[in-house]
Amino acid sequence: TLFFKEIIDCNIFCEMCVYFCNPFVLVFLFQNPELVARMEKIKAQLANEEYKQMTRNINCQVRGTCKGTLADLGRQVRSAKAVTVTLLNFLVTVGATFACAFLGSQCIFAEAAARVIAAVIAASVVGLAELYVMVRAMEGELGQL
Repeated sequence: TLFFKEIIDCNIFCEMCVYFCNPFVLVFLFQNPELVARMEKIKAQLANEEYKQMTRNINCQVRGTCKGTLADLGRQVRSAKAVTVTLLNFLVTVGATFACAFLGSQCIFAEAAARVIAAVIAASVVGLAELYVMVRAMEGELGQL
């Protein structure tokens, strides 16, 4: 202790500590409370990130984090439901157009073959229009992704 009291310059004391002391003792001697608090905060953040990494497949409350779980199955079912409704809408629209054109053309055409041809042409036009609208809608949805 007398030796340390005689040392006036702090730089010499630090150099002597570096040469003669254990590194763990140096850390203990020169701890700053602000740095210790920052170090604890960083350690807590790292531990929290590691915990989230380990439990990412378990916690499905965050949207889009779970793959291959019931949440993913729900998204797939909703997508399949939307496709089914769109396809059903297309078929009903084309079928109704055919029926209306077939029944409406009996005033114009006397033969059944001519009525069928007129109904097929009308249903084809409406079907192509529906396909055009569906493609434009899907193109817009893909542009938003």
